[in-house]
Amino acid sequence: PIDMPFLADYPDWTAFCITVVLSIVLSVGVQESTRFNNLFTLLNLAVVAFVIVAGFIKSSTDNWHITVDNLNQTIMANEKAVRPNLGSGGFFPFGISGMLSGAATCFYGFVGFDAIATTGEETRNPQRSIPIAIVISLSVVCL
Repeated sequence: PIDMPFLADYPDWTAFCITVVLSIVLSVGVQESTRFNNLFTLLNLAVVAFVIVAGFIKSSTDNWHITVDNLNQTIMANEKAVRPNLGSGGFFPFGISGMLSGAATCFYGFVGFDAIATTGEETRNPQRSIPIAIVISLSVVCL
C-alpha cells in the first residue's frame, strides 16, 4: 500500500496503461488517432446496443401498469421506509408535466455544460474557472 493520505491504497494500473496507450497513439499521428477514435465509437455503440437488447430481454411490461395499491404494499413491506412521492404508478407516474419537467432539467443541464465547454477556451484562468463553473452548474441542475 501507498502510505500517503492523498493517494489511493494501490496504483490504478489499468488507467495508467490506457493513458500510456492513448498517448502513444496520439503521438504516432492523426490517421492512427482517427482509427482509434472510430474503434472506440464502435465499441460505445456496441455497449449501447447490448444494454438495449439486455433491457428488452429482462424487461417486464407489468412495470408499466403499477397501481397505487402496489406502491403502497411495497412501501409498507419495508417498515423503515419513509413514503416518498412516487406518483400515481404506471408508465407516466407523474404525468406529462413530470415528464416535461425531467426533460427540461436534462436539457438545461446539457446546455449549461455545453456553455461551459464552449467558453472554457476564452477564460483567463481556465484551470480555476471551469471547475467552479461546473460545480455551480451541477448545483443549479440538482436544485
